[in-house]
Amino acid sequence: MGPLGWSLMALVPLFWAASLAKATRTRSASPFRVGPGDPPGEGSVGVLIPARDEAANIVGCLRAARAALGDGPPILVLDDGSTDGTGALLVELQAQDPNLHVIVGGGAPLPAGWLGKPWACQRLAAAAADLHPDLAWLLFIDADVRLAPASVRAVVGYAERNQLDLLSGFGQLELRSFWEKVLQPAVAGLILGAHDFAKTNAPAKPDAELIANGQLMLARAASYRAAGGHQLVANNVLDDVGLAQAFVGRGLRYHIAYMTSVFSCRMYTSISEIWAGWNKNLFAGFGRSWTKVIVVVVGIFGVVLAPWLAAPLGLLGPLPLSIGLWGAVTVGLQLALRFYLDGVFDQDRRYSITMPLGWALLALLILSSAVSTQLGRTRWKGRALGPVG
Repeated sequence: MGPLGWSLMALVPLFWAASLAKATRTRSASPFRVGPGDPPGEGSVGVLIPARDEAANIVGCLRAARAALGDGPPILVLDDGSTDGTGALLVELQAQDPNLHVIVGGGAPLPAGWLGKPWACQRLAAAAADLHPDLAWLLFIDADVRLAPASVRAVVGYAERNQLDLLSGFGQLELRSFWEKVLQPAVAGLILGAHDFAKTNAPAKPDAELIANGQLMLARAASYRAAGGHQLVANNVLDDVGLAQAFVGRGLRYHIAYMTSVFSCRMYTSISEIWAGWNKNLFAGFGRSWTKVIVVVVGIFGVVLAPWLAAPLGLLGPLPLSIGLWGAVTVGLQLALRFYLDGVFDQDRRYSITMPLGWALLALLILSSAVSTQLGRTRWKGRALGPVG
């Protein structure tokens, strides 16, 4: 191998070493964090939850939300055409909580140009305006989110101190099954590794730097209504990122923050749910660019997976020893980063060794999402998404 080849190969362990250094530095120095112990906000807030076939989640979600809010503030839930018993559970819960408002909807076909979640959130916001027009803040959360005690006031306080119109955050990811622990960290690594919170939260920033998490979105009610609400992202499968882009494009202030002590979320419970969940929006996350998909997939194989093959083949097999040492050093750096991050995010460190399996599956999932979206075959919770924006 010539000098150019070795120079290119040297970039791979340097990349992982730089990633490890960045992760440790970000963990200790990032100002973009929210915790239940932070100074509480003063503005009134209501929690809005779209729920479609969430019988397994809705009771835990609402109990945690009420504990986080206290007795007074309202919680609004939209039963979005559920067929799994979610509606019956909501009737029981509403009888126990006078400040829980259940809106029934979703039986009719979606309006033209709307996807399910944006339409549900738009109706929730309209109901909140009718029932509680004095609310200063609207906190949208998913039904699989569990808010920590005293967390809502802390989130509002962060938004008020930073004079924000929209705030989103990344909470604690709950991983229980084997496939969750294998594949979900790879997806999270791809998303978080590709974005810098400092750039996203800068006063002037390009749309390409924006990142958001629809599991939790806090909007200033007046700004949300003036901008047009979820109508801005009516047919966007990435409604969270789209909403952030729309706010920023209108000169409104937006932040993304670490909120691992504010809320937790178990997104999916099986390999089939993980695949369907990410299959619907990964290609959209690449801007529907096949060029980006190919670059990332090739990068996964060259930067993540190749060292795992090179190490045994060079140290024990037919490849030169120097290749094996390159692979071993790179694998060591990868494991150090994964081991560190698993500790930071309170994950099972034993699964660090599954890193190559997770990233190989992620590469296949990215390709699957691209093909499915291109053909208009993506579906979620019984609804066809189609080749929409």
